[in-house]
Amino acid sequence: MKQCAVDIHEIIEKINAYEHPVTFLGDGVPVFKDVIAQELKVTYEFAPAGMNRQRAGALCLLGAQLLKEHKEVSAADFRPDYLRLSQAERERMEAQKDK
Repeated sequence: MKQCAVDIHEIIEKINAYEHPVTFLGDGVPVFKDVIAQELKVTYEFAPAGMNRQRAGALCLLGAQLLKEHKEVSAADFRPDYLRLSQAERERMEAQKDK
């Protein structure tokens, strides 16, 4: 499934249909931990604290590995993939709509 912003219940429904163990990570886990525990029917786990969020150091380790392999990757290939507009962008669009 491509990255998307959807309701937690829709995610749980898809995971339950997937019928395979899953690992949860990211900043949404603490928010939805209870819902996951109540509704998920497949085996699951939560990633350990040191591995449950994106970290710049992980990108550095990947870069070091690629360097050892004499491979290059453009820095432009590593950029955020925002699924929603920021609050500032939403407010600006709303203000422009009122003009």
